[in-house]
Amino acid sequence: MKNIGDYWVTVPPTGEQEIIVQFLDREVAKIDALVAEQEQLITLLKEKLQAVTSHAVTKGLDPSVPMKDSGVEWLGEVPAHWGVSALSYLSSIETGATPERGEPSYWNGTIPWLKTGEINWEPIREAEEFITEEGLANSAAKLSQPGTLLMAMYGQGVTRGRVALLEIEAAYNQACAAITFGDRVIPKFGRYFFMAAYDHIREGGNETSQMNLSAGLIAKFRLSVPPKVEQEAIVRKLDDELLRSEVLCGEAVKAVTLLQERRSALISAAVTGQIDVRQFGQ
Repeated sequence: MKNIGDYWVTVPPTGEQEIIVQFLDREVAKIDALVAEQEQLITLLKEKLQAVTSHAVTKGLDPSVPMKDSGVEWLGEVPAHWGVSALSYLSSIETGATPERGEPSYWNGTIPWLKTGEINWEPIREAEEFITEEGLANSAAKLSQPGTLLMAMYGQGVTRGRVALLEIEAAYNQACAAITFGDRVIPKFGRYFFMAAYDHIREGGNETSQMNLSAGLIAKFRLSVPPKVEQEAIVRKLDDELLRSEVLCGEAVKAVTLLQERRSALISAAVTGQIDVRQFGQ
């Protein structure tokens, strides 16, 4: 391994160095401004999607319907024909467990076993770790079916309060709550509702160092409950909005990557003499 002092560097005359610096200051500033615009666009797209989601799951799609007070501060008014109910009356809620780590026969099996870091809004189709039938049988871990909504109860940063729908049969640890909806709530509607309610769910945590949630607190959370035909229409609308937002965000991310690559290439070319910038100093 070389010491940093062993590397060769190009050393143009001082006057040319000043011209190169001036050129790069100007051109890099232009690129950085374009990057900032794309990053701001991504932020605005995410904020718009959140606003559209929140409005759809709390106000519906028909602005002409009569409204009523929901009795829940953050929900405000909801359509008069909608219900409002605690999650405990709409679903069953279970928490998972971790098989004994020191028992090799409990691990590296075929049963997907999930942690809160894997709950990140997107449908869950795979797992980082697996347990065995023996591990499942000899612990409090439970197996949930596709359509179950997992919520992260613990986690620093942005993890706590996130949700994701299972698309596989899987077990999960004690930091996850598994919400299995009854007949009144479509799982995809439940997912969108809790995406909209993310900040309010987080505010419901315990006053501890990590502000953890619990199954008991989650059970008390109140949901707007439209008729199922409206839930289906809301899900279709939000699926379209989500897809559109993802496409536009993807294009913006690609633009940022290309701009950053151009920035690096421009700097490299200027300081190694691959481009002559002396004309910019005249």
